[in-house]
Amino acid sequence: MKTIKEELSEAKATYGRVKAGGYYWFVNNLGDIRYSIEQYTTKDDFSYSQGNYFCSVEQAKQYQRYITIRGKVREIANRFEKCDWSTTKQEKRHLFYNIISNRIETNMHYTIKVAGAIYCSSPNLLTICLKEIGEDDLKFYCKYEV
Repeated sequence: MKTIKEELSEAKATYGRVKAGGYYWFVNNLGDIRYSIEQYTTKDDFSYSQGNYFCSVEQAKQYQRYITIRGKVREIANRFEKCDWSTTKQEKRHLFYNIISNRIETNMHYTIKVAGAIYCSSPNLLTICLKEIGEDDLKFYCKYEV
């Protein structure tokens, strides 16, 4: 069993910044994974502050997969009437992962906005996403921790 000090040390190495001269990976504006040498420049600082800075290529691949799936979910949601947050009469739905049932589900709100959620006015959001994206990718998307 690892000590707390060992766990913190590993977490820092995995999710912190690399030392000057070290390599980090990011997803560029074309969706490709690239690497850069850490020099603590404005560009490096921005990548890190935006969460697009990874100490391993595997972490960058996971993020690339997440943003690709997120784009598909957004595209599906945008096919429907835009959510009107000025009214409490319109149902607004978003996807979430239920850890007890191990399933993707939808939550419906009238007045609550969950940070980062993509909302849709269609009651068929989940069905369409499952059909077009697939259950495995949707589970990955909903379980991903930014």
